Amino acid sequence: MLDDIDSFVELVVTEACDLLQLTAPETYVKVTTDSRVNLCARAAYTQITHYLNRDLIYKEHYEEYFEEDTTITLRCTPVSEITLVSISDTRYSEVLSDPDKFTVLDPDEDYRLVREKRLVIYNLTKLSEIVGSTTQRINAYVEYTGGYYTSEDIPIVHNALVMQTVANYNRVPALGLTQIEGGGGDAKGGRLLMNLNLVDAGQLLDSVKIMLDPFIYYGSAEDLT
Repeated sequence: MLDDIDSFVELVVTEACDLLQLTAPETYVKVTTDSRVNLCARAAYTQITHYLNRDLIYKEHYEEYFEEDTTITLRCTPVSEITLVSISDTRYSEVLSDPDKFTVLDPDEDYRLVREKRLVIYNLTKLSEIVGSTTQRINAYVEYTGGYYTSEDIPIVHNALVMQTVANYNRVPALGLTQIEGGGGDAKGGRLLMNLNLVDAGQLLDSVKIMLDPFIYYGSAEDLT
């Protein structure tokens, strides 16, 4: 997974190094990568995905959705393909017979993907046979492929990652990663204003949160990977 994150944030690291004006110790030539910046970018990715309640990297996802109706907003968009949808027969009925029994839906007859983010179950007759009623809230297990190949595919989140990476770099001691005051990586530079007494050292910047708010996932998905 770390290799996937490194590929996803590759340009983030490059832009962060440029903003920090990092240079090679011997030549003072600007660098485009640095081990500490990489670490801070991975940390920023984790902070941001935790805040968004969703992953961003393009991959297969295995999730369960609880008490949904016939239109389910999938968690890790954009979705390129849905490979499996199954519905629990009695999870939310008054009498629970077998919570692990699922009925697999037919991709050609029972459901479709809409706008790269919504699973729409349109075979209401079959759904009624499974859950007993078309108005009952359903529990669905979904396997699908979705996400972004690199941070560049989603510019606002990319900019948020760059900002948070730079912030993480400038508070590395406060994050507990080192006790060295600046200049402790592979490159020199980057000594922007650093407050070693930051009480929110592990938090997202408020400006980053504002940028990310439109991308937060509020659905019922539970990751089963």
